[in-house]
Amino acid sequence: MKADLLLLDGHRVLAVADTKYKLLGDSGSLPNPDAYQLITYCLRFGIRTGRLIYADTESAPVSRHVIRGADVALEVERIDLTTALLQIEAQVQGVHDRALDGLAAEVAQSSR
Repeated sequence: MKADLLLLDGHRVLAVADTKYKLLGDSGSLPNPDAYQLITYCLRFGIRTGRLIYADTESAPVSRHVIRGADVALEVERIDLTTALLQIEAQVQGVHDRALDGLAAEVAQSSR
């Protein structure tokens, strides 16, 4: 299994994300296979927060799912592919920025 997106520092994995080219749906409930796949990546790389990025037809706030017993959280993002290219690029930049902010927060918390 290979994750779709990895943020690396040399050979060290700092962040992991998986992209899904399917609609998440109005309920926003996370499909079990998608969650299990990302949990596996997080545990494999020792990452505490992973991201699932869905291609969708609307944007929605980021949802966070804490996985009890695994010390892992999954953050779900949606990118609305029905918008103009510049808006899609801005959404992708937002995902990137939030991932870096989350990484910085984790590093700060672990150094306390």
